[in-house]
Amino acid sequence: MSTVKLSKFALEQNYPISELITFMNQNGYSKKEDTSEIISEQEIEFVKNNFNSYLNQTGIGSENDKNNFIDGITKKESVDTPVQLKVIEAANKEKLLIERIVGFTDFEWEFLIAKYNGTVSQPVPFTIFDEVICDLLLVENLSKNKLGKILGLNTVDNPAENDVIEKSLQSLRNEDMIAGDDNALSLTETGKEYAKNGVKYSFFNRDFSIYFDLTGRNILNPKVELKKLKSEKLQDEVKQVPATLEQIKQFAILQAPEVHFPDKKYLLQDASLLKAQKYKAKVWVIFLENFKDSSLRVLVFDESQGKIIDQLSEDLNKREAIKNQLFESLILASDELEITDEKKTKEQIEEEQLLIEKQTLIDSAIQSNDIHGAEKIKEEIKNQKRNFNTVEFELELKKIFDKNNNELWFISPWLKYGAIRYRINYFEKQLKQGAKIFIGYSEPERQDAVMVDPRAGELLANLEKKYSNFYIHHLPPFHIKNVWIRNTDSENTLYMGSFNILSYHVDKGSRNIRQEQMMKLQWDPETEEMHKDFVHKFGGKYITRECEKFNSLQQAVPNPITKEFLLKIKTIDHLKLNPFRNIGFEEFDSILDVLETKKTEALNVFGKQVFLEEFGNLKLNVDKLYNVKINKSTKKGYVESFENLIEEFDYLKEEFNMELSDLFQKINKLKTLN
Repeated sequence: MSTVKLSKFALEQNYPISELITFMNQNGYSKKEDTSEIISEQEIEFVKNNFNSYLNQTGIGSENDKNNFIDGITKKESVDTPVQLKVIEAANKEKLLIERIVGFTDFEWEFLIAKYNGTVSQPVPFTIFDEVICDLLLVENLSKNKLGKILGLNTVDNPAENDVIEKSLQSLRNEDMIAGDDNALSLTETGKEYAKNGVKYSFFNRDFSIYFDLTGRNILNPKVELKKLKSEKLQDEVKQVPATLEQIKQFAILQAPEVHFPDKKYLLQDASLLKAQKYKAKVWVIFLENFKDSSLRVLVFDESQGKIIDQLSEDLNKREAIKNQLFESLILASDELEITDEKKTKEQIEEEQLLIEKQTLIDSAIQSNDIHGAEKIKEEIKNQKRNFNTVEFELELKKIFDKNNNELWFISPWLKYGAIRYRINYFEKQLKQGAKIFIGYSEPERQDAVMVDPRAGELLANLEKKYSNFYIHHLPPFHIKNVWIRNTDSENTLYMGSFNILSYHVDKGSRNIRQEQMMKLQWDPETEEMHKDFVHKFGGKYITRECEKFNSLQQAVPNPITKEFLLKIKTIDHLKLNPFRNIGFEEFDSILDVLETKKTEALNVFGKQVFLEEFGNLKLNVDKLYNVKINKSTKKGYVESFENLIEEFDYLKEEFNMELSDLFQKINKLKTLN
């Protein structure tokens, strides 16, 4: 296991060295403020996970220093944003005020890439001779010699001049523009067309690819967006592509203009299919409910690009069958959505009407090119927002996680793996910043009810083991979700679970869905009492657990006593129980006082055995060297051993003060070599 200098580690992490050493000694890691002191990987992990919580709980240092220190930790701790949250953030930027994010699901977007070999005609400008010869032949048919005479060339007696006109005629023959022999030359129909237009055409073959959107059915230019998607091949064999030459030409204008672009006279004459391959790309489809007209709109998010793809969104919105099928699947798979006969409450209708009016103002501002005014209205609504559906609340939570907090409480009947998995990194960031996190879940009302997903339970159990400021407990059966944010420098915040109703058109009718939401409320005396009650329940669990741990140690005393055993006693109730101390619960204070007394007594009894053995060994070695000259390094080693002994058994210093003083004097009097 590798080690580093403690002073270097403290400097790199911006940790106050004196407080760090005190913290480590209190938690069983014997350290002193010395440039040679080292720290192991295991100790580093423990410090990083718990030191900030210790500073917050003890209140060491000025508030300003503490904030600067926490800010330093915050900057170092980056959290990978889960893709689900990226999806919500992107949708939130796109949605209108009159829209609500209902949910989202992953979806496989299928498309086909067909590779062809095509014959292409390409315009070629006439040479001077081409143009003159064709113009003459448009008037009448001519022999080669007569044509040469008109052009001032002697094709009979001058081989060089004959060669010039022969090359031009051969080029026109190759391009199927003239027919006949040297005695009677005439323009073909192709030649007449070329001559009238002033250009001729060459032909070439080229491979090209066409994208066919099998999902969105985009008939214009799906290639632009589809080629950007991170896709994989499908095993489905494609033997033919249902596209005529005319359809291929239309696709090629935008996708392969190098083979067909009529504006520049590039014309695809034919196309042979070489290969066709199906592909699929994973995208996220987000559903937005428009509560003004009860319509559903979808957005398509691509994770690899990290953005909403407007073209795919537009295409999928036109595919009603796919859109409705996806939405039905979302409802069936979601725990937060259920079909209901309930109607919207008066409060929900009034809130939605206000947003409809604000959206009208925004639209008017945009039409008047008053972008600043539109943004101002959006910001006002954002600051006033009090209701968050399940999806929107994830964004609200991210805002909370991005700040430094004192206490975070998450009270939910169930602990589901999906919710915990996406928040676990944010939990860890808050814990390392020193926040205390409390997770409360309901006891089952039925024997067969599973309130904690085993995978979620495992993740949270690891947090409890790793961080002294993380707490989890089951509470008497309850059904309402609560999130509490408590800070010393700002108002406490309460979020309470409830429901709202979504309404959207289905065929000729409409359908209602009940969706969970969280309401942001004022912290009131009733909430304060509930918080106090929960603190009491959590405190009862953890105080009882520490007492039981201490009693277990008392019943399993090793012989001989080991330092590991003493460390277990010493670290009983060190950081974990601080939130429950001196907060108005007399029974807690009484139990903790008794526990502290018993712990001190146990350390005195059991620690004395180890202390006397180490003290005796050190004294014996010093006595042997009392009249002998030794190296300075040897003497320094005895001084360090003495200091470590006092530091490790500081609770015995008073009882053995005289013996320790005598030994210290003997060590100081040891003679050293010059």
